Amino acid sequence: MLLALYPEIKGFILYDSLRRGNYALLKEICSETSPPCTLSCNFLASRGIKADYSLCPETPEVLNAKFELFRDTSSIVKLAKKYPYSPYSMKALPFLDRMDSLRVLLEMGFYDSVLSLADTTKPEEYKLYLIAKSKKEPLSFKEMVQLPKWYLKNYISKPLRRVLSEGNYDSIEAYLRVLAEIDEERAFRLMTHEVAKLEHKTLGYRLYGILRAYLRESSTPSAYNWLGLSAYILGYIEEAYNLFYNAYQKAERGSFERSRSAFWLYKITRDTQYLKTLRVEDPLGYYSLRLGIKPVWVEGEVWDTSSGKRFYEMGKIVERIAGYNYARGFYLKDVPSAYAHAKDLIRAGDFQKASLVLEHIYKVSSKDKGIPRWWGKMAFPYEKRFFSHLIDSASKTFGVDPLFFVSIVREESRFDPKTTSPVGAIGLAQVMPENVKEFSKTFKKRVKNPYEPKINLMIGAWEISKYLNIFQDYHLALACYNAGCDALNRWLCDYEYERLDFDAFVDVIPYNETRAYVRRVMRSYWVYKSLYIP
Repeated sequence: MLLALYPEIKGFILYDSLRRGNYALLKEICSETSPPCTLSCNFLASRGIKADYSLCPETPEVLNAKFELFRDTSSIVKLAKKYPYSPYSMKALPFLDRMDSLRVLLEMGFYDSVLSLADTTKPEEYKLYLIAKSKKEPLSFKEMVQLPKWYLKNYISKPLRRVLSEGNYDSIEAYLRVLAEIDEERAFRLMTHEVAKLEHKTLGYRLYGILRAYLRESSTPSAYNWLGLSAYILGYIEEAYNLFYNAYQKAERGSFERSRSAFWLYKITRDTQYLKTLRVEDPLGYYSLRLGIKPVWVEGEVWDTSSGKRFYEMGKIVERIAGYNYARGFYLKDVPSAYAHAKDLIRAGDFQKASLVLEHIYKVSSKDKGIPRWWGKMAFPYEKRFFSHLIDSASKTFGVDPLFFVSIVREESRFDPKTTSPVGAIGLAQVMPENVKEFSKTFKKRVKNPYEPKINLMIGAWEISKYLNIFQDYHLALACYNAGCDALNRWLCDYEYERLDFDAFVDVIPYNETRAYVRRVMRSYWVYKSLYIP
């Protein structure tokens, strides 16, 4: 019955039957390469079931099964070469040559073995030796530049942070030259942070002159934007215009980098064509709202949500069989299906996933005639089931704009009162344990359960109110809330805040997470104000 209704998901439906014991379906499922084929093969392999694995993609599970079930040593060798990070690869050590053995040992974390076995007179083995050594102790600059580029791209971050903090001009220049060869976008971003520092002004001009030569025709819009911002800060306005314009031309319509370049082009030229771009392509983006562009909220069905939801029905079937990750693509096939799925997620209390689906709807839909108000109310909710009554109460107690505070809660926790961040921030407002203790001490009130929405929001509102009183600015208070006031004060000093263009300051906040966080919350705040204030 299902096959007749939804032939598009035939593979998933057959996979469901295979899981129930109909193993003969493998050939039909794998008649073409597809996710259901991989799922079926891995299912059989993980259970040690003998099957015709020649039909299957060579996943670690399949290659291991061919070795275990049929003693096919070529399969386990292939596994170790293709997937040295797989736990199964250790079985291949007796059959591998020296180089492949070292790769497996390295991937599995046996660094001492690599250090003792590698022949450092052989260039390829020496590179593996250096990777293993870097896991145990810092490398010298001479050693670092001999690392494989794929590894150096990540390894360089830690020593680069060290030389940046030390302010060693020659070291900064040398490290950024190396980084520009492997990751020009990150090199340009870090250079922009240095260019913005008053104490590094001389270095800034020198770095810009050096790294500008690394820009290529194939460079990303983000790389062009970072270099454009450096030129703007240094006072090379015509050069900045040309770089931002290149980013504008290269970036995808409606993308973040397109909006960012349009914003800076408008700041430089005051040409209203860039305002029009922002208004039409991304009216709810940070840069559009920062320029005061008013969202046009429209009643009714500007975006089609009521036509057939065939892909939505298929998504539900696939999710039941194979899980959400496989179903998501079906849910997002068209707006009616995505809309129905977002409503399901909200009803289930999963605003985290719902917000991603709603952002997808916004991205793929035309904004020419405005944005439907129903979308705004779904994506930026302000109602009791999303704790609006508690947010109002906490905001009133500490003199915070409730729409500003709900924006913080939306971005911090997606309205999940049970969430805990990797660094230990907890609850709706993502307060840190030390803030809970300080609140308890200040108000002589024992906090039994800091996850409890009412008390968690009180602590969060109290904390942000302190930062607003100190800095008298929403952007700065948010930076303090996210990164800590010590970090913010350091940036204010480094970048001589009163000298630097405010928008440039926001764009050069050194912490990627904090920079994005400030933009996200301010964007939410401006959207909330446009929706809920007549």
